[in-house]
Amino acid sequence: KDNVMDSILQDLIKEAMKVQSHAHAPYSNHPLGHALLTNDGTLHSGCNVENAAYPLVNLLSPVLLLLTLQKFTE
Repeated sequence: KDNVMDSILQDLIKEAMKVQSHAHAPYSNHPLGHALLTNDGTLHSGCNVENAAYPLVNLLSPVLLLLTLQKFTE
């Protein structure tokens, strides 16, 4: 079971790193990639895209992740 979980975790890390390459973070200089695997096996991924509303982006990234978790784990 641990080997399966390790493999899944590695796949999620690879996906997050892949989408991180599409991030646009000229203000924070911290490109972020996210990967989430739901109970039904669906993989969701995304990255941050900053614009002039930098403080808003900082707040939205964790909120969007939590909303995704809530929506797909119900």
